[in-house]
Amino acid sequence: MADVESPIIDFYPVDVPTDPNGKAMPWLWVVLLPFIDEERLLGAMKATMEKWSPQERLYNARGLDDGYIYVHSSHLLAQQQPTLLLKKKEDKQSNHQIF
Repeated sequence: MADVESPIIDFYPVDVPTDPNGKAMPWLWVVLLPFIDEERLLGAMKATMEKWSPQERLYNARGLDDGYIYVHSSHLLAQQQPTLLLKKKEDKQSNHQIF
């Protein structure tokens, strides 16, 4: 975001216009962010993806952090958990699984 040679440096303006929108206090103003070109953004990201750690790859994966399902370990859904979401944590105090 700070590299002046970045192909998407214009996506990160130094000065961003605001609209008071009738409000007196600046923290209530609307920040007027420009739209970005999704294809340019994805193209710039693709060039750096080989350097990403597995954790950084998960940050950009779809569906892994869309929500959580809480079920009791004896529930049918707990027995049929998708293998993609196999990484679970046991709630030691209440015998519930977090997927």
